[in-house]
Amino acid sequence: MIQKKIYEKLSDLRDNGGKVSVTLYQLMREEGFTVDKADLIRCADLLGKQYHYQQALDIYEFMEKLKMPLSASQHGVRIDCIAQTKGVSVAETYFNSLDHRFKTQSTYRKLLK
Repeated sequence: MIQKKIYEKLSDLRDNGGKVSVTLYQLMREEGFTVDKADLIRCADLLGKQYHYQQALDIYEFMEKLKMPLSASQHGVRIDCIAQTKGVSVAETYFNSLDHRFKTQSTYRKLLK
């Protein structure tokens, strides 16, 4: 239920030009939502599947600000979002900045996509 409300608010941002971080903070402060990592990952995945790459990337950046750790596969999704919104060279720079344990076949494949 919470995830659906979060997803609806975030997917509307593409049309109304709002910011993901502002919307998430509003949900947390004004509406009393507890936004956890699993909800954010599911929303980012859904947004990415709908070609809302910038909103998905913004979620990953929000998570980074909150120091939420990502798995190798989640870094792979983030690499894909970066490549779609900022270009492959920026995605490659992000990949190169990752710790070696996150440089897996899965994340590398996202660069070759």
